[in-house]
Amino acid sequence: MQFDISVASAQPEEDLVSLNRWLGNERDLVGCVTLVGSDPGEEELGGAWDTLAVAVGSGGLFTVVASSLQAWLGNRPRTKVTIKCGKNTVELDSGRADEVPELLKILMQDELGPQS
Repeated sequence: MQFDISVASAQPEEDLVSLNRWLGNERDLVGCVTLVGSDPGEEELGGAWDTLAVAVGSGGLFTVVASSLQAWLGNRPRTKVTIKCGKNTVELDSGRADEVPELLKILMQDELGPQS
């Protein structure tokens, strides 16, 4: 399963790189976090980073992603993140950082479907 995270702020690309570094500092997430760029326009040499792909499973990695993203977002005034998992999307701003774990859990449960 994968969370695709984008950032809306005054400096979205810089904040996305910051989040990539932040999550990359989590030992358990090494190799699970990838910056994804947009395709360059006709007159551009390269595209900008626009999404952070985070591969998660159930259990431990989910907990690490949720707590780390909550801490990062809580320290970013006037920043909003959009998190997609499958067909579902949530948007959170820095004032609602405390809701990150619960909303990620809901996204993950919706993607996995009912558990028996």
